[in-house]
Formats: sequence, structure tokens, C-alpha cells
Amino acid sequence: MFGFLGPNGAGKSTTINILLGLQSPTSGTARVLGYDVETHRNEIHQRVGVLPEGVTPFPNLTGIDHIEFVARTRGVAVDPIEQLCYVGLDAEAHDRPAAEYSTGMRQRLWLAMALVGDPELVVLDEPTTGLDPDGIREIRELVTELGDSGTTVFLSSHRLEEVEAMCDQIGILHDGQIETTASVADRSLRTLSVSVEFRVADRSETLRAALTSQPGVRSVEIDGQRVTVTCETAADRVTAVETALDEAKIEDLSTDGASLDALFDRTVHGGES
Repeated sequence: MFGFLGPNGAGKSTTINILLGLQSPTSGTARVLGYDVETHRNEIHQRVGVLPEGVTPFPNLTGIDHIEFVARTRGVAVDPIEQLCYVGLDAEAHDRPAAEYSTGMRQRLWLAMALVGDPELVVLDEPTTGLDPDGIREIRELVTELGDSGTTVFLSSHRLEEVEAMCDQIGILHDGQIETTASVADRSLRTLSVSVEFRVADRSETLRAALTSQPGVRSVEIDGQRVTVTCETAADRVTAVETALDEAKIEDLSTDGASLDALFDRTVHGGES
């Protein structure tokens, strides 16, 4: 599970396009799964699944049509209904044209297409764009399951906490160069605790109970409309935020102790960690 980070214009999309053989490098070489990206594009495409950013499905084709199209392209047999259900697309969406899909439904469809044929490598470019908190949690669980099953996942995202919660390794791209690579498990990238503070309109006590039951939550303090949650890791804080969004009307939130934020800031902006 590799997280690919960088500010806008750093070269993330260019890198992904080169790795997929969609754009030729002006110099140098690149290899994916041992294959040269310029001379063995077909071999790469047969082994790599992709969820691209900002690309829309075919508007007149149904969800089932899209899965069957990818299966024919890869020469594999697949149950399109099973594939769509796996990513959380309900039965009523299976026969609807993609033009009627919401942004979140399109993301799920692209993920279902990316997983056709059990690829060795899955490239995900901003996979949670347009998803609500429940959708983000479900996609994160699916992607984590992919990594646990042995599939290599290359995740490009601007959501630092998402990367820290899901990935084993991270790389930060700046001005076309990889400036930093690190293991997320490295203690130098972790803090003893992280916190998140909410301002809620109501249901603060209900929120306290829901948060206290979450693993990794060390304490919950309530001061009027202010709810401060201290967690063990950034991944636990992501879960706390999702729980809060489910349980109460959140008017504002702020976080503290995001170690990957600090690493990113130091790498890109020269900030203090």
C-alpha cells in the first residue's frame, strides 16, 4: 500500500500517466511489474487496474455494460452483478445508464472496473472524491482488504489522513522529484497522540458515548458545544471524525498532532515538523 503525495503541479498525474503508458517520458525509463512502460504497454494494462481521476464513464452504458466491456478487453470471465455489489452499487443501479449516476456512484463503478480480473497492481487516483463519510469508510475498507490480500495498491490522494490511515509506505513528490519516502509505521512519523476538536449544535452526550466506544480513543472532553477527542493514532482520529459525522451535526472541526501533515509541510514548504 503505497501513498503518493504532492502539491498541485508537482507531477503526480504526469507520473501516473507515464506508468500507465498514456504519456511518453521525455527522457529516462520507467518499469511497472518488470515491464518497460513504452514497449510493453499491453502487458501492463492486462495486469493493472486503474481508478482515474476526473474521467467519466460512458454515459449511455449501464453498470453491467461497463464491467462486461472491461472483462472482454482483458479476456476474463466475471460476474458483473457480483462485481458491482462488491463495491457497494445496489441492484437498482446495475441496469441504469451511467449518465444517471452520482459522483460517488461513478467512483464505485470505476473501482469495480479496476478490479476486474484480479489485477496484480491497482492504481487509485483520488478514490474517495465525491463520497460521503459512509462511502469513504467503505472504500477505505475495500482498499485495505485489497492490500491485505496481496494486491499492490498505488494510492494518489490529497487527503493526508486517508493516506496515513491506509498506506504502509509514502512518497512525497515536489517539483517533479521524489523528495521523501518513508514507512508510515516509522515511529519518527508518529506522535504519542493526536486530537480533533468539534463544535456541535446538539447531541454532545450522545456523541461522547459513540466516541468513547471507539478503539484508539483515549479521552473525550465536553465544554459546552466543544468536544475534544484525543486518539492514539491518525487512523483512529479518522474513525473518530467519521463517527462524529454520523452521530451529530458538526458545525466546525480542527485537528492537532498530524505527523504526516508535518512531514508534508517540511518537505514541500520547509516547515517545522
